[in-house]
Amino acid sequence: MKRSIILSAIVCLAISLNVFAQNGATKTVDDFNSSFFVPCSGEIINLQGTRTLVSKLFFDENGGLHVMGHFSINAKGADSQGNAYNLNYNRNFNLNNPTGPGFTRTVNLGYNLIGQGKAPNLKVRRLMHITVNSNGEVTSSFGNFDVSCK
Repeated sequence: MKRSIILSAIVCLAISLNVFAQNGATKTVDDFNSSFFVPCSGEIINLQGTRTLVSKLFFDENGGLHVMGHFSINAKGADSQGNAYNLNYNRNFNLNNPTGPGFTRTVNLGYNLIGQGKAPNLKVRRLMHITVNSNGEVTSSFGNFDVSCK
């Protein structure tokens, strides 16, 4: 069941990417809502804002998929004590997937939550990994998340 859902998602993504490739760069803006535990205060920060993805993809002469883009998050939030935080994250990226089935992706993200006033600044780190074999089966998948006070 899980494999078929993931395979369906990959097929939908591939179809969408093909449509995008025919039309040039695309821009997607959606809501960003996330919560973070603050280890130095024991508080939860609830953030709201927008997430933007601008990307362009193309296929090379061998059928390999290449995506270039820019990803950003702009959000604000507060903890239960009223301490305010800002998140402004920007990242350019390139994704290259040569021909043939199966792929491995590891993404390491780091961004800062900037505390306003006396609120501590926070460093957020996320590590995500997925491996899909030539049969479309996920053989490895994990994500780690860490928040530290600065």
